[in-house]
Amino acid sequence: MFQLNENDYAAYYRPYLEGLPSDNILDYMEDQKDEIMRFMQSVPGDKWNHSYAPGKWTIKEVCGHMLDTEIIYGYRALSFARGEKQSLPGFDENEYVRAGRFAYMDIQQIIPVFLQARELNIVLFQSIPEADWNNVGIANGNRTKAGVIPFLVAGHARHHMRMIKERYLG
Repeated sequence: MFQLNENDYAAYYRPYLEGLPSDNILDYMEDQKDEIMRFMQSVPGDKWNHSYAPGKWTIKEVCGHMLDTEIIYGYRALSFARGEKQSLPGFDENEYVRAGRFAYMDIQQIIPVFLQARELNIVLFQSIPEADWNNVGIANGNRTKAGVIPFLVAGHARHHMRMIKERYLG
């Protein structure tokens, strides 16, 4: 699989990538899927609509954001691996969360879709030929190699799980 190099992604992604295993990110993503499912199932029912500060997302909205990002990054990986030359747009996570109306959904609607998106990404990433991980694409104005994206998917989810534990449940 792809080996990370700092020149292959925008510097602001670095915190998401620090500490991730470099040997087999897909095994990590599979294990993380199970970890996320267990964690989400352990969150007390009265905490899902909790926000740690005014104007901040609820836990349910954070999970919705994780779902949106899982899908968007999967698409970016597919596009870059296939050699897409057009720049892909960024997305305003606050607008996506608002439009996703996650606050009004039952968490049991969000969890299975997230897990399906993760499983789809794992299967997609497994199907991409090794050489195509070096293809470069542009999203949100940033040059990124396709092979970085599985690491971003895993690192993004890990970041938000940590934030939920520390800021919402801690």
